[in-house]
Amino acid sequence: GANAPCGGSTGPAVLSVGLHTVSETAGTGTSLANYDTAIGGDCAANGSITLAAGENKTCTITNTRKSTLTIIKVCVPPSDPGLVNLRIDGTTYGANAPCGGSTGPVGLSVGSHTVSETAGTGTNLANYAAAISGDCPPTGITAPFDHELVAGL
Repeated sequence: GANAPCGGSTGPAVLSVGLHTVSETAGTGTSLANYDTAIGGDCAANGSITLAAGENKTCTITNTRKSTLTIIKVCVPPSDPGLVNLRIDGTTYGANAPCGGSTGPVGLSVGSHTVSETAGTGTNLANYAAAISGDCPPTGITAPFDHELVAGL
């Protein structure tokens, strides 16, 4: 099934009796890091399947595109020299981000995630008042807040 599109198939494959493993690799221009993958059908979750003589079985591989979340640091005034570490679920994705800096799109699983910032090099967050905007709830505080991601957004 080289470069099989969504809904594609290998078609029937004649295999020997015994244990086999189903898997996939990324096709041209695709990164599997952008997907959550689940193997099912007649296969075990790890892709293994045992065939007996004369059996016909079908395995499925389901790829669900991960959602992305981007944090953009906005400052007033925009020329402020402060630096922050932009974090999602406690992991820094944008170290020492300046005003206008960003994490870029971060692939995340569907569900609730916590966005926060910590002081970057030479910056004291006590010198700033924070306001949250965009797709995240406007809490107006510097404490972490949750953001819900929906598949494919």
